[in-house]
Amino acid sequence: MLWNAETYIDEELLSPNILPIERDYAISLVNSFLVGYVVQLAAQASAG
Repeated sequence: MLWNAETYIDEELLSPNILPIERDYAISLVNSFLVGYVVQLAAQASAG
């Protein structure tokens, strides 16, 4: 099962205990998440 991107970013990646953070740092966290997400999608597509 794939991650729910919105839930993961809102509830785990940018959890209230690490806020506030700088915008550029938040973007880098989201970008890192997206790379893993795309890799997971590609793996699932090739296995499918």
